[in-house]
Amino acid sequence: LEECFHEQTEFIYAYETGLSSDPEMNSRLSALAKLTCLSNSDAHSLENIGREANVMELTSASYENIYQIIKGKKRLVAGDVEGMIETIEFYPEEGMYHLDGHRDCHFSCNPEESRRLHNLCPHCGRPLDLLLNKNYLNRISLEILELSLHSEMIIPESAGYEHGLVIEILFSVAKCISSDA
Repeated sequence: LEECFHEQTEFIYAYETGLSSDPEMNSRLSALAKLTCLSNSDAHSLENIGREANVMELTSASYENIYQIIKGKKRLVAGDVEGMIETIEFYPEEGMYHLDGHRDCHFSCNPEESRRLHNLCPHCGRPLDLLLNKNYLNRISLEILELSLHSEMIIPESAGYEHGLVIEILFSVAKCISSDA
């Protein structure tokens, strides 16, 4: 964070989970431990509104109240009247950046398996699409990132969460049809 935001880092109070991560996964990155975890739906995907959400207890729904809860990393505990309760998260495995793979061969694997395969599809021998190349990082960044991870997941007090499903997906699975139809 300091490398990116320099002297402004002290004003970063929160981070947002991505579609391919959740608080449990993010808790391995020690730089995030002091920040409030948030999860928001993408407004450009109307069919996915509400898939991710923040659950807070507020005495009044004002910008100032929400800001203070986020800034102070205030988790709702017994006796409190305000605070962050939890985030609602989509399953990270359903995100498009969770696994490496090769779409044409319907093959996917985790990054460790990709390394073992020398980043080549075991079916056709062509290069795999690597999850971090699609995002903002490259494989060298992955190695650096791995060095900064906790050896175990440590869930901070402010990171209560639960996974949820979009009802459209639930119906699609039940009817064995694509949710893209």
